[in-house]
Amino acid sequence: AISTLNIDYPIAILTYDASLEQTGTVTFESEKELFTYMQNMSSTEYFSVKYPISVTLGDNSTLEINSDVEFKASVNAALNIEEAIDEAEDEKEDLEAILVNGTFKVNSYINAGADSASNYVNTTIDFANDWKVKSMNILTTIATGTYSVTSDTNVYLQIGFAGSTDFSLFNKTWKVTSFTSSTITLESKTNSAIKLVLKQI
Repeated sequence: AISTLNIDYPIAILTYDASLEQTGTVTFESEKELFTYMQNMSSTEYFSVKYPISVTLGDNSTLEINSDVEFKASVNAALNIEEAIDEAEDEKEDLEAILVNGTFKVNSYINAGADSASNYVNTTIDFANDWKVKSMNILTTIATGTYSVTSDTNVYLQIGFAGSTDFSLFNKTWKVTSFTSSTITLESKTNSAIKLVLKQI
């Protein structure tokens, strides 16, 4: 089964005999009904899908399918999404390790084209392995909060700071656009004009 492709029921099939004469139409309200019917078909019975049908892919997009060719294309699209989900899960685990094992500074924070990284000079951000995060200025903690790393076909870093107006600006769900062991580049999930780059010190 392809976990990233779901047929939207009800659907109907056209049935045929061994002479390929159409014998009827059968409608199914669920995958279970379709599976049971297929199991009980004889070797002299044939069928074709009555198009159009709708399918939902793993990224929540919906497609209308009008032919066997289009259905095959939707299966390939679903397989690509499934592969992207698996890759994002692996990247999520890599990013979690990088966050926990490092201490970071704000390399840039861009909002509508303006970089305000200078507001974060001499401050650091530390991600702990208990999903807590804090920012410090020399030896003084200036903000604390929590974070989480999630994934679908992309990887996301969600940050929630309290105690500092400057650091509360980072309280967003960030799409991870790229990362290495030393640099993490983020983009606001809801506003692509807001970008944050964290660099390991």
